[in-house]
Amino acid sequence: TGGQVRRGGNGGVGDSKEGGAAPLNAPGHWDFFVSYTQRDPAAQTVARALFQKLREAGQTCWLDVEMGSKSEAAMREGVLNAKCFVAVVSDAYLTREFCLKELAWAKDNGKTIQPVVAADDKARIGELIGVGPPEAQFLRGIDFVDLHLSDKEYLDVGVKKICRNV
Repeated sequence: TGGQVRRGGNGGVGDSKEGGAAPLNAPGHWDFFVSYTQRDPAAQTVARALFQKLREAGQTCWLDVEMGSKSEAAMREGVLNAKCFVAVVSDAYLTREFCLKELAWAKDNGKTIQPVVAADDKARIGELIGVGPPEAQFLRGIDFVDLHLSDKEYLDVGVKKICRNV
């Protein structure tokens, strides 16, 4: 599986619903949670393109700008109730408070974690991870998927690799 973090669990469905409460965002469970920093326009572009391609592939996807509730509780619910956590790693990703929280929630709850980078950042993966705190260094042991947004065929290959996680 390319070194992705896998710890079992029930796929996330129902993990954060205490007492059967209604989900903060429908449907309340997703195939993928896409995490990125809004501080990086390139990361936003990758996240939106990935969201669109995953939807086209028939996958359900949590992306903050597509959700009604964007609170911290909604983000946590999204991570816990997703089968796979996709981290769009960019220059600022591992320095942002909420990105690190989302990543920790995913790791601590045994979610499959799939880091991705824009194709231009493929040669810089070590550098991008290096700016992160010690608790994020586990990403070094996971195969990244590089996404070529300008090459549809190659992008489709990357999305297929990501879809293998569910």
